[in-house]
Amino acid sequence: PIPKFLQVRKEVILSAGALKSPHILLLSGIGEENELREHNIQQKVNLPGVGKNLNDHVFTPLWFEAGEVLESRRDWVTFQGFGRVDGDYTSNKKPDFQMMWCGRREYLDGFPSAPGKSSEDNCRTPLSAVALLHPKSSGQLKLKNGDWKTPPIVDANYLHHPDDF
Repeated sequence: PIPKFLQVRKEVILSAGALKSPHILLLSGIGEENELREHNIQQKVNLPGVGKNLNDHVFTPLWFEAGEVLESRRDWVTFQGFGRVDGDYTSNKKPDFQMMWCGRREYLDGFPSAPGKSSEDNCRTPLSAVALLHPKSSGQLKLKNGDWKTPPIVDANYLHHPDDF
């Protein structure tokens, strides 16, 4: 069973990820008063920024169908690289995007299988992907209700800022 109340003597570091951390904080009464009141949650700390300014990497996977099962890493190269949209590689500017390629998908834990494919098909569906590293768009997370089992409402607001294209 999950404890409903925890008492500590000093501070607590909450590290549950970009979505779970604000969800836990809001359910615990830490957040903007009106949102908490809407879900009958007693406010413990007035912290209006909880769940706001959500930033996430836009990630676009591309799958390819291989004609035969890929038996070893020697069959396909696995690599990643970084790039800049403006092509300026002479300065110390941060890269804008990350490119990934993996011929054997089982080496990329957490990546989804190709649509309509099972995990057993992973060795027939190599993956190429591009991720935007520093998006300027930001979204927000709100409570759907006061039940911890109910996932929050997430508006990622991907590609809203024109610089993200």
